[in-house]
Amino acid sequence: MRRLAVAALIGLVLLAGAWQVRGAGAEEARRGDGLAGLHAQAEQAAAAPSYAEMQVMVCQDWRDAAPVRRRVIVSALRSVLGGEITGIGFSGRARVLADDHAVRLFDAHCGHDYARHFLLYKLYGQASGFAGVAS
Repeated sequence: MRRLAVAALIGLVLLAGAWQVRGAGAEEARRGDGLAGLHAQAEQAAAAPSYAEMQVMVCQDWRDAAPVRRRVIVSALRSVLGGEITGIGFSGRARVLADDHAVRLFDAHCGHDYARHFLLYKLYGQASGFAGVAS
């Protein structure tokens, strides 16, 4: 029981740190003015999220993202979740969603206020198991 409590506390500390790191870069980009500010925002939108960032991306992040950033998020999720699957007597690739389908999925589910904390990779992973195609 104590190990579970310690693991939960460590998880909360890591999650809080990830939120602060992610928020600091966004604030710097928002404070920029003129062409420098636009350039910073474009770089942020086009930058692929790290694996750690993808694990904590929620619907609110989707709602706040520009269309370019949304496409980058979908591409990153497809890349990570559509990876190779191997096992005894089996080898293949995971199922993925078409990019347009993934965008519609996130637009539909993340549009609700109650869904703002839903994890994007969980939504994508569940949907790709039913509606995805082999990558």
